[in-house]
Amino acid sequence: MNRFNTILVAAIATCQAPLWGQTRNSGNLVSFYEVPLACPAARGLGCGSAAKPVLQALEKKSSIQEAWLDHPGTMLAIVWKKNAKADLRSAEI
Repeated sequence: MNRFNTILVAAIATCQAPLWGQTRNSGNLVSFYEVPLACPAARGLGCGSAAKPVLQALEKKSSIQEAWLDHPGTMLAIVWKKNAKADLRSAEI
């Protein structure tokens, strides 16, 4: 397993269930997850070096349109493609 996959697995494995469930935004399904990607050196700031490979790996998935991290690095948002069914979404995460 390469370094980026290790970071992705670690970030996703520590996620809780979607915090606010899944909502529709402009017809797209959006899921929110709590993640531990805060910078250890700066309070209230996401860690870019940890978040970038995670976000890039997620956006390469066939069912994910976009992946976003909030400013403090504690909330991950995934915008699913319209054709992403529930079982495919679960498999991708």
